[in-house]
Amino acid sequence: MINKINKAIALLLVVSSFLLAIPTAMADTAETLGELKAEYQAKLDEQAKNEQMTEEAKAQIARNEALIDDAEQKIHEAEGEMEVAQQNIDASNERIAGLTEEANNVLLYLQQMQSQNAYVEYVSGATTITEMITRIAAVEQISDHIQTTMKNLEEEIKRNEELKVELT
Repeated sequence: MINKINKAIALLLVVSSFLLAIPTAMADTAETLGELKAEYQAKLDEQAKNEQMTEEAKAQIARNEALIDDAEQKIHEAEGEMEVAQQNIDASNERIAGLTEEANNVLLYLQQMQSQNAYVEYVSGATTITEMITRIAAVEQISDHIQTTMKNLEEEIKRNEELKVELT
């Protein structure tokens, strides 16, 4: 029985030393209720600040993405405008080629007519005044057509040059 008492006393000593050690360990980290509340509030403030910074970063990312989308849209619009301008230039080049060919044909005809004095012969070959007036009117119409064709050709060339400058 003495052994049991010795064991009980030893156990009691171990338990009591353990119980004495706990309050001293807690005393090192123990704080008052006010200090704990202040620390808790500081942690809440820090968390709120972090959440606010996260939201601001998300908002900035969204603004940047919107700017990127806007820039991409403007690029696509500019590409479309360039394509339309290029098509206009191509169409203008085709009109210029057609007008140039027409002008060359008219000029060739004029050269042939002038070398033979065809206008004078044509007008002077009239037998009546009415026929002469009609022939003069025909020569004027031909001359007006030539001038109009040349003017159209010059305007097309000018428009084409403007489109080329605008495209660059």
